[in-house]
Amino acid sequence: MISIVALFVALGGGAYAAKVAKNSVGTSQLKKKSVSTDKIKGLAVTKEKLADGAVTESKLAKANSTIRAWANVDADGSLRAGDGVTVTKNGTGRYCVALGFFPSSAVATFDQDGANLGNVRPILVQTNSPLCPGEPNNVRVFIANDVGADADRGFYIQIN
Repeated sequence: MISIVALFVALGGGAYAAKVAKNSVGTSQLKKKSVSTDKIKGLAVTKEKLADGAVTESKLAKANSTIRAWANVDADGSLRAGDGVTVTKNGTGRYCVALGFFPSSAVATFDQDGANLGNVRPILVQTNSPLCPGEPNNVRVFIANDVGADADRGFYIQIN
C-alpha cells in the first residue's frame, strides 16, 4: 500500500502551490538585490505610484557611497558633467551611456531643464542593453513625452 502511495506522489510530482495573501510580501521578505532593473517592467514604477517621501535628496545622498558612475546629460546627448561615462545619442529620446564596468542598476531623473518641459513619462533605463552597439557595459536610457512619443530631454543618471 505504501508503495502505491509513493508511486502516485512520484508520478504526480510533489509540487505544492501556496496562496499568498494580497499585500503580505513587503521589504522585509525580499532578499537583498532580488529586485533589479531587469525584473521591473517598463512604467511599473512611476512618480504617481511612489509614496510621498519614498525618494528624497537625503536618501539619494545616502546611496551615494555605492554610486560608481554618474552624469548630467543634455537633451542633445552632450555630457554637461559626469564621472566614469561616455554618452551617445542614438535617436530621439534614446541615449547609450557607456561604462568601464558591468552595471548592476541605474536610476535617472530629468534635469531642471527637462523637468520644465511639461508632462513627460518616466525615464526608462535598461542595463547592459544590446541596443547600445560596441559597448557591452552600458545603460540604455529611453525618454518619452506625455503621449508616449520619443522625446529629447536632459537628465541626470546614477549607476551602481
